[in-house]
Amino acid sequence: MTNYFSHDYDAQNDIKLQTLVMEMDYAALGRYWCIVEMLYKQGGRIELSQNKAIAFALRTEVANIDQIISIVFEKDDKYFWSESILKRLRLQKEKSNKAKISVANKWNPLLNAKKRSKRLSEARKKASHTKKEWEEMKVFFRETCVKCFNESKLNGVVKDHIIPIYQGGNDGLDNIQPLCAKCNASKGADTEDYRLKYCLENNLEMPTRWISNAYEMSAIKEKKVKESKRNNIYLAGKRDEFLEELTNVLVTWNKTYGQNLRSSRSILDNYAYWREVYSLDEILESIKKSGKTWLAGKPIETFFRQKNPNGEKVDYISQALNFREEQGEGIIKIS
Repeated sequence: MTNYFSHDYDAQNDIKLQTLVMEMDYAALGRYWCIVEMLYKQGGRIELSQNKAIAFALRTEVANIDQIISIVFEKDDKYFWSESILKRLRLQKEKSNKAKISVANKWNPLLNAKKRSKRLSEARKKASHTKKEWEEMKVFFRETCVKCFNESKLNGVVKDHIIPIYQGGNDGLDNIQPLCAKCNASKGADTEDYRLKYCLENNLEMPTRWISNAYEMSAIKEKKVKESKRNNIYLAGKRDEFLEELTNVLVTWNKTYGQNLRSSRSILDNYAYWREVYSLDEILESIKKSGKTWLAGKPIETFFRQKNPNGEKVDYISQALNFREEQGEGIIKIS
């Protein structure tokens, strides 16, 4: 590991170094800095008996090294040193020791377990739940990750505190949600309640005792109703046209994936949105190509969605159209 040492940027104007140059030359100044490096490596002190070895290393006479030490460094009968170097080495050691203690505390499993136990105890004083209640919640959400809808392909869900315990969150039903291990591990400081979106996407009515902010749920519902009304106005004049087109879409989808879908009403709104962007032929072509991407086997609702579970805009039709078979797995990644 390389060690870097600091020094004054205006060191050339130091009175000792000016004396060094006047009594010797600039070559001596270069040798001075080489000796400084040696002092750092040797812990700040070097025995005077090593002057001969230093002179050999710097390709000069021993008398020159003796003179440099006499002008610039402190010395006694046995060693020579630099007070500023010793000071910097002490500071470096103090910082290193503090860092080691910090790392040890951070990754100490026993200490972490005690901290988490204490935090959990404080959280349960605010609110708590039973094992049976947690199991009921998992069943209600169909053992599904409410954030990614199990797109991570990991089995099972884990308990996530929506507002983390270390941020003051409680352990009540209004503050826990089922996530897959991947979403839970990448949560960070995210405090979004993904249960609300999951319920709206799947037309579920979440028990009010699980909701800490009923107003938020109401606002989301109101927004969805407004969007639905706006879409219905647009669809009023084109519903029959789109339903007829969707018959061809289902035929192509069933042929591509060997399925037997008959109803297309679940994707009507999203289909109407994408028909403003792509032609029918482009949509049919994208379905055929999607069978060679990660979309293969996904529900038709996923293919036509406008946003992923994280609320980010997606365009899987475009991704499928841009797929090139020679790229093997393709260019499509899960958003």
